[in-house]
Formats: sequence, C-alpha cells, structure tokens
Amino acid sequence: MQVTTKIDDRQVKRMLDTFERRQMPFAVSLALNRTAQTIARLERAEMRRRFDRPTPYTLNALRVVPAKKTSLTARVWFKDFAGKGTVAEDYLLPQVEGGTRSQKRFERALRRIGIMTENEFAVPGAGAKLDAYGNMGRGQIVQILAYLQAFGEQGYRANMDAKGRARLARTTKKRRGVEYFVSRGPGTWTGARSWKNGRAQHLPRGIYQRTSFAFGKAIKPVVLFVPRATYRPRFDFHGVANQVVHRDLLTELRKAMAEATRTAR
Repeated sequence: MQVTTKIDDRQVKRMLDTFERRQMPFAVSLALNRTAQTIARLERAEMRRRFDRPTPYTLNALRVVPAKKTSLTARVWFKDFAGKGTVAEDYLLPQVEGGTRSQKRFERALRRIGIMTENEFAVPGAGAKLDAYGNMGRGQIVQILAYLQAFGEQGYRANMDAKGRARLARTTKKRRGVEYFVSRGPGTWTGARSWKNGRAQHLPRGIYQRTSFAFGKAIKPVVLFVPRATYRPRFDFHGVANQVVHRDLLTELRKAMAEATRTAR
C-alpha cells in the first residue's frame, strides 16, 4: 500500500522565518544575559579570594550591560564612573593587567600642595585609624586634609585656619590634643624629629600625628610616603570569564531555544 502526502512548504517557511526573525534573537539575548550574570557572580567570588577584605564598593564595582534582541552583545566590566569615590576601573585594572595604579583623591590633594611627589604613594602608618577593611577612615583623612589646608578651591571652606588648628591641638578632659606635621625625610629639617637614646632621629617621609598628654607628647606616623610600585596581575578576570563562556554559553542557548520554542506563536 502506498500513501502519498503533499505538503505546502510555504507555510513551513513562513513559520521558520517568523521563528528566526522573532524568537532566535530573544533566545540568544537571554542566553548571553544569563551567562553574563554568572560571570559577574564568579568574578565577585574571585575578588574575595584574591583580595584582603574587599570592600562592598569593590565587590559591587562590576557593571553588566545586558544584550537586547536588537543588540546581541552582553558586557561585563568595571564601572567607569563614581560619585565621590575612586573610579573602580582605575584601581582594579592594574590588578588584572598589571602596571601602576592611579592616584587616589587623597594623594592628588597632597601632591597639589607639594607634600607628595608624583612618584610616591600614600600608605597607612601605625597611627592611622583603619576601618573593617583595612583602609584609612574617611574622618581621619578629612581631618588631615583640613589641617594641612589641602582642600582645593571648591572645598576651601573645609580647610582649617589657625584657630581651628589650635582648637584641635588643645588638651581637653574628653580628648587629648592632636596636631599633624609633615616629615620630608632624611636630609631635611622640618621640625619632624623623634628622639632615641638622647639623639635626634630623622623621620621617614610622611604625615605624623603628635598627641599631647599631661606627661609629654607621643608621635605616630599616620601616612607614610612610599615609592610607586608596579603591580603584578593577580586577578584573573579574563580567565574566569572565558571559563564561564566555554562552560555555560551553549547550555544556556539550548535552554533559551527550548523556552523560545514553547512560547512561539
């Protein structure tokens, strides 16, 4: 027995054309976006492994630009904008590609008034007040900049005048008086000296805090100036991303295609 069936392939072609035109871009964009979100999640996990107590600001420094049906590209990268903080791309990129990190706002302010050179970085000293992530607290940074009159023209009202410095240096019952001074290092005389065994010792370059007590004064380094260092890559951003793409993208595409087929009209 022979059965002959005739099919009008024009309808099939129209269905395939509609699927390709409408559902395929949807499926591809869905797969790209799901893969991008996985990349961002695993990059944050990698930052936790590679960095010592990364701040929430650093962990949230990734930006995912999603793909659309009209633009089948998803992008995962560091944010290139910031409010009052440091742009994430500026300090994280050297951890990915190596090289020298960019200046922090605190360092730019100190360079502007001639305390630091272009070839130096500022690092916390023994007298620095550190937060839970090992960074200098913003309150102490603002106090130092105000004391040294390091705020720019826009923030000149925050700079301390002579009365403000005297008020900070005055000893009270609640808080001992505090002063800041700058040591320009060996070979210079700025009044920045410490005493050991009755002999004057030049202090390393940096900013020091002098605290007054009833029985004398104590000097601690708050910020030390060190030569600019070159970072070696230690955050394998591209390696993590490539691993996720090779492992997940095709799987996500198959799942998205199945969803697109079910919802196709």
